[in-house]
Amino acid sequence: MMKELYRVCKDQARIEINVPHPRHDHFIDDPTHVRVITFGMFGLFDRKSNDEIKRRGSSNTPFAHYLGVDFVAESNMVVLDEPYATQYANKQLSDADVDLLCRERNNIAREIRIVLVARKTS
Repeated sequence: MMKELYRVCKDQARIEINVPHPRHDHFIDDPTHVRVITFGMFGLFDRKSNDEIKRRGSSNTPFAHYLGVDFVAESNMVVLDEPYATQYANKQLSDADVDLLCRERNNIAREIRIVLVARKTS
């Protein structure tokens, strides 16, 4: 899928990806969600990141090199479920609080929104 997406993109094309958060019932209860999608995984499709993986001798899979693609993950946002969205908006929860809650509990964040940018050289 990433290879085809890259093929049809122009340089600097922006791809918006919205997926259920893997620790939310929207993901867990739907058998069609067979893979967890995270912001960090898109580093595997980033050539600069893959070059660093290779340089360090890390065990991460350099998909950008394997597939001939180059995407940079530009932004990442979680959409909070209630009551956490209201608490965050009212500054009762900090970014650090939200990060911790999302790692430790289910049904805090319901969705992840990621923006990828295709990098192509002419």
